[in-house]
Amino acid sequence: MKKNQIKKCPVCSKSGEFIFESSNKHFVYQCLNKNCGHFWVPEYTKDQLLFEREENLEKESNNNLRVFGKRNKKLLKLILKKILFKKEYKFLDFGSGCAHLSRTFKRELGEKVKIFCIDSNKQCKNFYPKWGLISIEDINQIQEKIDFIYLIEVIEHLENPYKILCNLKRMLSDNGVILISTPPGYRNENETNAFSEKTHIHFFTNNSLNVLLEKVG
Repeated sequence: MKKNQIKKCPVCSKSGEFIFESSNKHFVYQCLNKNCGHFWVPEYTKDQLLFEREENLEKESNNNLRVFGKRNKKLLKLILKKILFKKEYKFLDFGSGCAHLSRTFKRELGEKVKIFCIDSNKQCKNFYPKWGLISIEDINQIQEKIDFIYLIEVIEHLENPYKILCNLKRMLSDNGVILISTPPGYRNENETNAFSEKTHIHFFTNNSLNVLLEKVG
């Protein structure tokens, strides 16, 4: 790929230019629109998007529970204040990974919550039912409205974040909530951990994330 090529920003569709080559040998571009400033990798292979999990998925999940368990409980309390009270909640963990967050929610709410989990890594599929979580391969399998959808460190992996968020928005119940977390993008690679993972292809600024969310509505 020629570094001096102008590329179209995947968030605001304005022009972007090459900024640097990351430690993962990705050519990183930045949007020239000051109201966006999004960073992204315009060219990659499908293999580069497959996140490799630990061989022992349960061990990974248990370790994350020890580290993030208290934070997960605080997050649940915050979310329950923002969605309508129901006898049974419907949650969707999009990009569930080792599902330590969903395991916390299920443990706290028990039969009061139905949690759907989806992940592109096939090794996760048989892991979720062990913890009372519902494993799905396509969000179209869900026929119910969802009260809480969460993408924790996921959006930076997606080829088309706009399309995914539009589809997820349509699944929300009245007063439903979507939560997104993502490491920030900066011009200096050493100021963030966003560029250290080879499967990351989007690096959002505060502005570019807001632009995307406004487009989605």
